Amino acid sequence: MKALIAALRDPATARHFTPADWEALLGEGRRTRMLARVHHLLAQSLADVPLPVGARDMLSGHARYVAHMHVLVRNELRRIGAVAAQVDYPVILLKGAAYLMAELPFAAGRGLSDIDVLVPRDALDDFERRLLTAGWEFDPSLSAYDDQYYRAWSHELPPMRHPDSSLELDVHHNLIQVTSRSALDAAPLIARAQPVSGTPFHVLAAPDRVLHSALHLLMSDELRGGIRDLYDIYAQCRQAAAEDDGFWDALVTQGRALQLLRPLYYVLAAARDLFGLELPDSAWSTVREARPVYPVDRAMTSLIRWHLAPRVDQPWRTAVAEQMLYLRSHWVRMPPGMLLRHLAHQSLVALRGPQGV
Repeated sequence: MKALIAALRDPATARHFTPADWEALLGEGRRTRMLARVHHLLAQSLADVPLPVGARDMLSGHARYVAHMHVLVRNELRRIGAVAAQVDYPVILLKGAAYLMAELPFAAGRGLSDIDVLVPRDALDDFERRLLTAGWEFDPSLSAYDDQYYRAWSHELPPMRHPDSSLELDVHHNLIQVTSRSALDAAPLIARAQPVSGTPFHVLAAPDRVLHSALHLLMSDELRGGIRDLYDIYAQCRQAAAEDDGFWDALVTQGRALQLLRPLYYVLAAARDLFGLELPDSAWSTVREARPVYPVDRAMTSLIRWHLAPRVDQPWRTAVAEQMLYLRSHWVRMPPGMLLRHLAHQSLVALRGPQGV
């Protein structure tokens, strides 16, 4: 992952790439869905440098694909916006859709394949009814168990899709699973959400977007967002700090209030390590106070790096990291009894195959 991280951290380093470096960059970027983002960064930094033909064609091809996806997302947001305009509670865009609608600089070249929105818990039933009336549907193959899992244990409705769209819509009422070991009151984040001018939508405040990105990365199975999610965190922190001198203080304050300093520590440590993220000593000292005991800290730091920046000559490290982080993601999301029942159910479904559900 060295070539990709080098290009993301400082695109100017690509001036000195060898053919082997370009080959590594293209392979790493394709696996992590980051080639369109790399294309945008190189176009900004190396406009005067002719790229190798193969690299140029692959990068521009991925950039065109992501640009097409952005068009599809904007079209779908107009459809969702017609529903959002009818309600008196905030409909908050999350992750890629938020970056795109708010026209944040790091949205350029950022791929996305679904749309996530957040509404207050007491508005969830109303928003669901309005979406169903407007044509959105749940997957007809959704099992009763999975429907129960989403509605009783998760932080969102089952995925929805409009017949005229290829994009999945995920409607959240919280940012983490309600069965998680660390309960999260989403009300303060919803109260701080900012309206997007000229639209019926809101987006989370900058510190809350970073906290959500940290949660999404660390509580997903196997850190599935990977290096893309970590780059989102890095880019958001850099932009927000440049625009607001109080960003770091607000991030630490809100992280402490929401009891999210530990996940914030993990992601900021990774962003410092891989991308050279700079933050004030005062903020870093406060965040580091939330780190776990040394053996756990060392293990988590290693697992995160092994997963986010795998070495091709040591595939065993990536396999170990994926398994350990997969187990951890479930452990922090469910109490032990529920976790055992859930894993047993999933194993039984896997053994039966699709026809056995």
